Amino acid sequence: MEVNIRYEGDLHCEAVHGPSGNRLVTDAPVDNGGRGEAFSPTDLVATALGACPVRQSLSPEVRVVLDYPYPD
Repeated sequence: MEVNIRYEGDLHCEAVHGPSGNRLVTDAPVDNGGRGEAFSPTDLVATALGACPVRQSLSPEVRVVLDYPYPD
C-alpha cells in the first residue's frame, strides 16, 4: 500500500491513498499552532484504533465513541 503525503505548511498536510486516490488532509489543532480545520494526526490514530474493533465485529450494533480532551 502506498500513501503520498505532502506538507503544505502551517502544520497542514495532504495524504493521498495510492490504491484508491482518496485524499485526506490533516491539520494541527489551534492550541498547537495549527488552523484546526481538519483531523489532527492524533485524531486519526484514535479513529483508526476505534474503527479497527468495529470492522472486526462486522456488527452494526457496535458503536465506539472516543472522547479525549485536548490540553488547555
